[in-house]
Amino acid sequence: MPPIRQPLTPYFVPSVFSFRAGTTQASANDYVFDLLHLSFEEQGSLFVSLEDLQRAMGPQMETRTENHKVFLKLEKGELSAEMQTRKGHAYIPVSPMFQEQLGYFVQWLDTYKGRICVIAQEKPARLDSFGQAYNFTRTVGFLRRAFYMEEVKQLVPFSLYIPTGYQPEDPMKMAVVLHGLLGGDVLEKAGPNGLFRAAEQNGYLLCAPTCYARGMHGSPFPMARDFVPADVDPANPAGLDEEQQKIYPLCEKADMTAVEWTMKRYSIDKDNVFLFGNSMGGDGTFHLGQKYNQLWRAIAPCGGGPDLRFYPMERLKDLPVHLLVGTEDPGYDIINGLYEQLSAQGVEASISRVGGEPHGNAWIAAIDEIFAFFNQHTV
Repeated sequence: MPPIRQPLTPYFVPSVFSFRAGTTQASANDYVFDLLHLSFEEQGSLFVSLEDLQRAMGPQMETRTENHKVFLKLEKGELSAEMQTRKGHAYIPVSPMFQEQLGYFVQWLDTYKGRICVIAQEKPARLDSFGQAYNFTRTVGFLRRAFYMEEVKQLVPFSLYIPTGYQPEDPMKMAVVLHGLLGGDVLEKAGPNGLFRAAEQNGYLLCAPTCYARGMHGSPFPMARDFVPADVDPANPAGLDEEQQKIYPLCEKADMTAVEWTMKRYSIDKDNVFLFGNSMGGDGTFHLGQKYNQLWRAIAPCGGGPDLRFYPMERLKDLPVHLLVGTEDPGYDIINGLYEQLSAQGVEASISRVGGEPHGNAWIAAIDEIFAFFNQHTV
């Protein structure tokens, strides 16, 4: 079949923002990120620096300034406000401005960690002040985080799972897990179904990047299931168009920025960092596995992979690879073929064939086999 041309719109377009007044902490759709400047409350209004508001809103907000006034354009309409200068930075009163001029939902929450202002396009179905505060302060378990990516001028989310046994003085193994084509938070989806348990039992910190858009985690290789014409350009075997060639590297950078962010802020055993993912995440595992082969101890691509005619298999020479596929996956024969080709080329390859499981579920049904493989190659 021909390569799939996917829409390249960003996965993440936040609509609910929370600001912890008096701090540099905020969240977008519950993904916590750092502000550049303190937000503050004054006479019942929340003031946020214009720079931070633009970074939070991203491309969905256009900004124009004129003298001491700012004009903002969003999907719901336009609004304006007088700017205040604090320590050389321009601030605006986001509450009650967004409520009065655009009809946004705005509510202050009194919590055990201070005042939090929630600003949303629509009233959230559930608003828990205790949960909002804990989202900012929690240090273990499932954490949602985001960073600002200058190249796309917006927040990019990712998630972590910090096991209860994590201690900063004792470096911990890390497993990076890549999501499939539909995006979303793979830890939110798969964590309660066995991934969190496996991380706890085996002592792994989990990092789950979001690759910005449907850009194959940056992989320039055609998928093994694709039809590749005989006269394909060897420099572009996947037939990526101009937009794809621009977006795919940004997706890769988003992934690796999340990995770097985690390794800087947590005590990670750098000799034992592993990579895996399902479907598009399997293709991403093959790509990031070979490109950053000095970072990973071993990789486990599940339910996906590239056409190996165009893939630099020599870069897997010292990198153990474990493939996984379910018998109800239409790509069952394709993944088995990848295993046979890798083995024939001298790659240290193994495979799990998961009986009765479909494409989207085989990897989590056999999650213990993946971590057993990682443990086998731990140094």
